[in-house]
Amino acid sequence: MIEVRIEVDLPDNWVKNISTEHSSKIRIMDLRGTSKDRQIQDFVEITTTARIRELFDVFSRLDGISGVDLVQIEPNRIMGAITTDRCPICSIFAGPNCSVISAESRGGGKMEWNLLISGSETLNMLSERMNEVKLNYKVVSVRNLKSKRELTARQHEIAKIAFELGYFDFPKKITLVSLSERLRIAPPTLSEILRRVEKNVLAFYFQTRWN
Repeated sequence: MIEVRIEVDLPDNWVKNISTEHSSKIRIMDLRGTSKDRQIQDFVEITTTARIRELFDVFSRLDGISGVDLVQIEPNRIMGAITTDRCPICSIFAGPNCSVISAESRGGGKMEWNLLISGSETLNMLSERMNEVKLNYKVVSVRNLKSKRELTARQHEIAKIAFELGYFDFPKKITLVSLSERLRIAPPTLSEILRRVEKNVLAFYFQTRWN
């Protein structure tokens, strides 16, 4: 099992548009394929000075956007889901044996992806696919996960409540914001805890299956 960070020059897509032209920071917390071929749904957090109506207007003018569901959480923070019909990066990282821990926009039209993948063969496959679509990228770091990672007592308790309330269901029966209110944990903190839980569980699953 490998944890890898990859920095990618963003192609012309909604992330590049919103992050560069509207001075916003974009964090993709999760992504998954939909029932439609090549369609990807990004679950995002956007830190921005732009108003939510401005973002809706931007998305309405962009090609390849088939769904926008955004909620203003705080004056400068928006969360929600963006559904795209064609996103070469998301399509690659939403493939088998690859789990997105998080992805954050950087300056200069770049984005850093933190991935959990099944091994070096998967990393080679990801590199080949990025080369095929002519993405400019750099592997920032690669770390082998060799030992089983137990959940802490706090992680276990939070994950159990989230599971019972349907947070991990598809579609979700409870949103991150509603869950954070119930647990009295700030949404960004809760999101990070749940991502670590998923990462540890997946790491153990892949180690058990392939080692």
